[in-house]
Amino acid sequence: VVSTQSTGKQWYQRRVREFGPLGWNIPYEFNETDLRISVQQLRMFLNQYTELPIDAISYLTGECNYGGRVTDSHDRRVIIGILEKFYNHDIVSDPDYKFSESGQYYAPKDGDYDSYLEYIKSLPILTKPEVFNMHGNADITKDQKETNQLFDSILLTEGTGGGGGAGDKDEMLLTVSGDILAKLPKNFDTEAALRKYPTAYKQSMNTVLVQEMGRFNILIQCVRSSLANLQKAIKGLVVMSQELEEVSAAVINGKIPELWMGKSYPSLKPLGSYVNDLIQRLKFLQDWYEEGVPKRFLA
Repeated sequence: VVSTQSTGKQWYQRRVREFGPLGWNIPYEFNETDLRISVQQLRMFLNQYTELPIDAISYLTGECNYGGRVTDSHDRRVIIGILEKFYNHDIVSDPDYKFSESGQYYAPKDGDYDSYLEYIKSLPILTKPEVFNMHGNADITKDQKETNQLFDSILLTEGTGGGGGAGDKDEMLLTVSGDILAKLPKNFDTEAALRKYPTAYKQSMNTVLVQEMGRFNILIQCVRSSLANLQKAIKGLVVMSQELEEVSAAVINGKIPELWMGKSYPSLKPLGSYVNDLIQRLKFLQDWYEEGVPKRFLA
């Protein structure tokens, strides 16, 4: 019984470790200590009680050990829901109980050391999300996150010295920021746009144009001011704030600064492609203003 229930606990911990905060409203830092104390409590209850105290074990594990870190009520409900799959009477009474529909994941029967090794060797090398009641796309999301973390780590390992040192980076930042600033058009005149395309019951696209101009004005101003201040900071005219440091690092690495993304439409493009796409979108709105409602719209 101890072996069977402990296997279920190990699977729960593996879900927490492998998929991390995926599926939670708030990311939590669960660790091996939560697993160890839960296993110790599990063994204690199983050794001291003749009947399996599922409710007590589930409460201690889900509400205290792991749940003690959880601040969101829906996340706490998720924990209890996941544990119900691994903490139940069927896992002990039903010899054919499986953790997943495929039947590949189950608690091994009591046996010797070698039998447990054989069971472990029979498991798939890559754990499928099905054992954790997760959709197959969870693997895609997890792999994308790991890939992004890998590339971010690679970028961090690039030497900050060597070559021309900081001077080359400053020169590159001035060149790139200057190029982007030169491409950016002036802010849209939303008042003029509202006069030319007033709100009308039979022409709702007028409202769309004016609202989109207003949104892009916020983005343009954010890009323009951050790059202008970055140039001043490089020249020593203003203090290089944490915000400007982040913009600088993103520009050097060819990524979209988080400051911009807070005002921007969703995009996974690198910096150069993003700027070209932004200019194209701005031109589209300007053409709409000058020539009327377009026959086709950008995706």
